[in-house]
Amino acid sequence: MREPEGIFGRRGRTRTLVAIVLAGALVGMGTAANAGWHAWRDPHVFRTNDFGQAGMWGKISADKPMNVGMSYARGKPVTITVDSAYPRVLVNSAEASITVSVCTIDRSWDVGLIGSVYGDPSKWCSKVVDPDGARLRIRKEGFNDQLVVTIRPTRPGIVMVWGVDVTYGYGHRHGTQHVGENVRFVVRAPSG
Repeated sequence: MREPEGIFGRRGRTRTLVAIVLAGALVGMGTAANAGWHAWRDPHVFRTNDFGQAGMWGKISADKPMNVGMSYARGKPVTITVDSAYPRVLVNSAEASITVSVCTIDRSWDVGLIGSVYGDPSKWCSKVVDPDGARLRIRKEGFNDQLVVTIRPTRPGIVMVWGVDVTYGYGHRHGTQHVGENVRFVVRAPSG
């Protein structure tokens, strides 16, 4: 006497196994297609901070604005259109005004990019504009347009900014990228 083959029988088990393998293959193909679509659609034109906690640290005075460059070129020269740019503010006990702008570097300063500088950004930039809708030229060498965070403290305290989230378009590509340095400043009272 033969024992029963179970609910599905021998053919049922083979069909179930084939269905599982086909479903797994479809999920794998869908995941690969999604990754390919994302790589094709996401522009990723800025160099990112690959150093973890690296960035700018120091002491600044409450009576002077500090400007920190946040965007650096990656790859070939491009021109993008910025939709929006927002700083990731972690701490702001100095009650600082923290803004993002697009700076066209003033060629008379003989610098290609701003690292960090005191004062009004118009001192180093021939043009300073709101990032929303701005066009940003990025080149690997020479003079660039640059996203700059300006920190204007109103009192002593601490300001910590973890880069900028910038949403932008480049040709058919459109995406959001986190760019820039990690910034931590201890704001001291104005001297004098």
